[in-house]
Amino acid sequence: MDPQARAYRKKLENGKLNRHECGLYVDRIAKCASKAVQHTIKPDVLPDGILYWNIAEAVLTPLYEEAFDYVIDIAVKQKEQETRKAGRQLRIERPEFPTERIKSYLNMVVNRSLKEKANETSQ
Repeated sequence: MDPQARAYRKKLENGKLNRHECGLYVDRIAKCASKAVQHTIKPDVLPDGILYWNIAEAVLTPLYEEAFDYVIDIAVKQKEQETRKAGRQLRIERPEFPTERIKSYLNMVVNRSLKEKANETSQ
C-alpha cells in the first residue's frame, strides 16, 4: 500500500484524521485505483488492442464499486468521528453507487479505444 495512504489510514483508525486529510486520503486511493487500471489494461493485453464494452464492464465496474465503497467508508468514518468529537450524534448516510455515471464513463472509454484503433488502421 502507498505509504502516505497507510499513514492516513492509521490516523483514521486512531480517530485523528481531519477533514482536509480525509480528502487527501480519498484522492490518494483514487489515484492508486487509476494507476492500477493504467498498468493493467493496455492495448497489448486486449483483443485487437481494443477495450470492448464487455471487458470494460467486467473489469472496471467491480474495481470502481470496490474503490467507491472503500472511499465512502473512509468519509463516513471520518465524519462520524468529527461529529462525535463535537458532541453531536448524526446518522451519516451512504450515497448509492453512481451506476449511470459509471456506465457513461465506460461508454466514453470504450468509444475512445475504438476511435484510437480506427485512427491507427486508417493511417
